[in-house]
Amino acid sequence: MKRDDIQGLRTLAILGVILSHIWPNYFPNGGLCVEIFFVISGYLIAKCLNKIGKEGNLFETILNFYKRRIQRIVPIYLILIFVTAM
Repeated sequence: MKRDDIQGLRTLAILGVILSHIWPNYFPNGGLCVEIFFVISGYLIAKCLNKIGKEGNLFETILNFYKRRIQRIVPIYLILIFVTAM
């Protein structure tokens, strides 16, 4: 379930990054928008781990969490490396 407030904050951060790349003199604080992404990511990961952690062993929960992330991210990452290397 996606929260509208977090989606709105994400949208503002995306606009800030885009505008700071297009007009760096008018929007010099694009790095702040990137930091907002890190904060959102940390919050969502902690929320997910907290929800899953209530169901069982904390070590097993963290291990399963990172297994799923690796299974989701690594294939796309390898494809991008292959395409870029060509």
